[in-house]
Amino acid sequence: MAASRRDFLKLAGASSAGAVVFAGCTIPAREMKVESPTRIPEDLVTGRDNWYATAGTRGNGVIVRVMEGRALKVEGNPDHPVNQGKSSVWDQALVQLLYHPDRYQRPLRLNGPRGSGNYAPLSWSDAIAQAAEAVRGATGGRLVVMTPPLSGPTLVAVEAFVRALGGSLLTLDLNDDAVYRAAVQRVFGAEALPDYDLARANTVLSIGADWLGAWGNPVRSGIGYGQFRQGKATRGYLIHIDSRFSATAANADEYVPCRPGSEGLVALAIAQALMAGNFGDPAAYPSGGAQALAAFAADQVAAQTGIPAERIRAIAQRLGQNRPAVVIGGGSAGAHTNGLFNLTQILNLNHLLGTVGRPGGVRLNPAPPAIPNFTAPFRSGTSSFTSWQGEMIRLRQLGSAAVILVFNVNPVFSLPPALGVREVMLNAGRVISFSTLPDETSELADLILPSHSPLEEWGVEVPDHGPGYQVVTFKQPVVNRVFDTRQFGDTILDVMRAIGGEVVRAVPFPTIRDGARLFVQPFFDRRAGSVTAETFDLFLNGVQQRGGWWSTAITQAAATRPASFATSPEPARFAGDDSYPFFLQPFMSPTLGSPEGAQLPWLQQTPDPVTTMAWGTWVEINRRVADRLGVREGDVVVVESPTGRIEAPVYINYGTPDWTVAIPIGNGHTAGGRWQKGVGVNPIGLLADLTEPQTGALAWAATRVRLTKTGRRVPLTKLEGYVPAVQLKGAEALKITNKDS
Repeated sequence: MAASRRDFLKLAGASSAGAVVFAGCTIPAREMKVESPTRIPEDLVTGRDNWYATAGTRGNGVIVRVMEGRALKVEGNPDHPVNQGKSSVWDQALVQLLYHPDRYQRPLRLNGPRGSGNYAPLSWSDAIAQAAEAVRGATGGRLVVMTPPLSGPTLVAVEAFVRALGGSLLTLDLNDDAVYRAAVQRVFGAEALPDYDLARANTVLSIGADWLGAWGNPVRSGIGYGQFRQGKATRGYLIHIDSRFSATAANADEYVPCRPGSEGLVALAIAQALMAGNFGDPAAYPSGGAQALAAFAADQVAAQTGIPAERIRAIAQRLGQNRPAVVIGGGSAGAHTNGLFNLTQILNLNHLLGTVGRPGGVRLNPAPPAIPNFTAPFRSGTSSFTSWQGEMIRLRQLGSAAVILVFNVNPVFSLPPALGVREVMLNAGRVISFSTLPDETSELADLILPSHSPLEEWGVEVPDHGPGYQVVTFKQPVVNRVFDTRQFGDTILDVMRAIGGEVVRAVPFPTIRDGARLFVQPFFDRRAGSVTAETFDLFLNGVQQRGGWWSTAITQAAATRPASFATSPEPARFAGDDSYPFFLQPFMSPTLGSPEGAQLPWLQQTPDPVTTMAWGTWVEINRRVADRLGVREGDVVVVESPTGRIEAPVYINYGTPDWTVAIPIGNGHTAGGRWQKGVGVNPIGLLADLTEPQTGALAWAATRVRLTKTGRRVPLTKLEGYVPAVQLKGAEALKITNKDS
């Protein structure tokens, strides 16, 4: 894989002769043939910019403009089937992460008490030797590695490392939706998350999922949404049901507030109304039809859901009469103690409407491919909250005998304080961080072996939100490393070699770059798909140029089955009695929704799409609630739950239901870079440790709170100004949707 300039020129010449075939390429092949990282930096052409394809965030393919060895701009890869040339603010900010001045720039060792922040530089050889010494003795379950979900050769290396030493791997992803995955498996029988064919749907009903905000892949959803609204003769109609007024709610034709935890009842009532009206696909009706769900008729559940019965029936009628219709469920609907119940009932509506596997409905994605000779899966999942609870108990018992390795996750910040992650770290025998940027967790490390940023890495990924067929994204460095850092997987391999013995023989490749080569070999062997070539080297060059490999021929067949609705309700449980009158709805900020989000000023200053707020944390409440409390916008209130309290200013949102207090997640760091530390407050400290019992996922919407005004005020950082939005007499707002909407 170590292609030299001479090798590249051979490949480029062969490519010009047509030896590499780009099937279905939407950009001129000549534009791609000249772009390859083998030209960096020895082939640098002064004054000429090149674009290199690699992986972005959330499974997006991106291209990076590089001039004179520096990355200048990220755009969506126009050829990548997931995001089709579009990109997100997180993708755009990858350049800022690459050149972030607060990145760890070399290996460091602690030079004072743990948590003091005093570090001294050391060489990579010394850092590897010290890490190997610490890990060598941590057998018998005393080693724990904490990472985000991994994939491809990096996952193979880390799994082999952990297995060889008898340790455990804990993964953490704030954006992961384990309950949604379980519901998809239960309803559709699919391992991979599905795609929703928004472009060809006439009606979309979404319950709880803010898919135009931070849920799923908003870039892909946004493309489908644009076609849904404007890409055909009939403008699609969007109904959004949620306990919070989100970006998706703001874009809906109908926003219907519901009481938290009642989303499953809403779906059952819609199902009953569909069958009672003979709508949908009768072949998919469950045994007993509408009568089997009589206990969930709209009149029976209206009080529990907060939605009038007539409105539930009207939603069912529109779904049934304006097909194809597709139903999306996720986000807050799955974040309750009855989350799996809720999402199962919601997704089942797609069977009832006959849209699974059909245009305008649900497209199932194939499972990630199995790679010969590797026992590890292509992509790891996310450890459940109960898994983290169990490991924290075990590590607390191990105390100074434990050795903890952390890579680019921040459990001290991201998990409820009741879990005691910080105390576990402080008492562990050795903490080694592989993070790119400083944060609350890495500041507790004894050794820091800094990792590359994403634009400096090799890798192979399968997007979580595929287009309905097999897609593999190839990640490659687009520039030379900026600082004295190494790729995490390569550092692990170096540590294994330093340990020696059986451990070093556990991985069949010397570097992640070589591992990536092995991972794409099976796609070359297929001799089909988006890239084909006469030799493997030519094929690999084509994959690097195009940003991956995909095949529309590899799909997941949709199972035809009747809907299987529950016959008895599963009520949600909440932490907090009636002295806590509001339901807390923490939500992932659409701008800070990545692990490093708060570190990057571009993301900090990108306004929230609903409130236009930036640089801070706020408490969204309804105008009526504000009047009752006697507070105005900018007044600081105490938000108190049974487990914690924070103070933050009020933002009055007219769409927020009376029973909801909504607070964004992302800010409130006590450590980190200059743009992160000390900005806003962290609402995760308010969360109780209730879980969804079947998946072990944290029920992050199951906490009740109360509000108390402090008498203090602060100015809010927002773009919409301070004039309240009111209806002026004689100047009524006009409805701009057409008569068929």
